[in-house]
Amino acid sequence: FGGQLPDGTVSPPARVWRGENLTVLAVSFGTAGSTDTTILVQRNGSTVATVTVPDGVTVYNADVFVRFAADSDLLTLEIDTAGTGAADMTAAARFS
Repeated sequence: FGGQLPDGTVSPPARVWRGENLTVLAVSFGTAGSTDTTILVQRNGSTVATVTVPDGVTVYNADVFVRFAADSDLLTLEIDTAGTGAADMTAAARFS
């Protein structure tokens, strides 16, 4: 997500090529928000976890334990509530 984070923004879907558990969502901001940022982790469009990145934090690893099936489940992230001033976010899903 480049630039300011608007509420309701959804990432492009990522296909899970190997069935595993999503264990960590690693989030980084170019500019941290002065309030918390809430991210919805979605499997096939339905929210399966919520990650809250605290205000003032630019690097955050959230524990998430959700099963994804190989070649059928899609992962998306939705900015539910963008932190005030939060910008330039990247996120990496780590499976095991």
